[in-house]
Amino acid sequence: MKIKKNLKKYINTENTIKNYIKNKKKDLKNQKMGLTQSEYDIKSILPTLPLEFLSKNGKVKKEEALNNDIVGIYFSAHWCGPCRSFTPNLGKFYENSNKEKKQIEIIYCPSDQTQNEFDDYYKTMPWLAIPFESESKDAIADGLGISSIPTLIIFDKNGNVLDNDGRTTVEKRGFKAIQIWQEKLQKIQNQ
Repeated sequence: MKIKKNLKKYINTENTIKNYIKNKKKDLKNQKMGLTQSEYDIKSILPTLPLEFLSKNGKVKKEEALNNDIVGIYFSAHWCGPCRSFTPNLGKFYENSNKEKKQIEIIYCPSDQTQNEFDDYYKTMPWLAIPFESESKDAIADGLGISSIPTLIIFDKNGNVLDNDGRTTVEKRGFKAIQIWQEKLQKIQNQ
């Protein structure tokens, strides 16, 4: 009996090690190609997004939200001080960028701890949100390797990453960030 138990433990450990090695090889290959985790995982997480997002006017279907040329996923939380500092700036950027025509859609992926925190924090945001109760929010963050917040990842409607560090781009370049992403989008479309 003890031998069977140890054998099962060994087999499980061996499989875990094999999977770890396989994943590390994939990571190294992608890093050699100059890709970060979010760049090679964004397309794989798009199907895990919920079918509908919250908006200030009700619900928005995933297809409609992702049909913008430029889309951002914003990982943030009410309890996070740097998030609460950056969110108003991102809000101004979003509203200014979409003043004349819709140029970007942002989707809030919450790390809030309670529904009340989510509700209070989302009131301050002009963009879409993944519902607090959605199970996909953790899968999305894990799939993109999000290890700190606030994080803003910018991609096009086909899942091509335009900016892994949209937060820094918005902070440093302000309203010119949209132009930077549009130029990157143009390069991708011309390839």
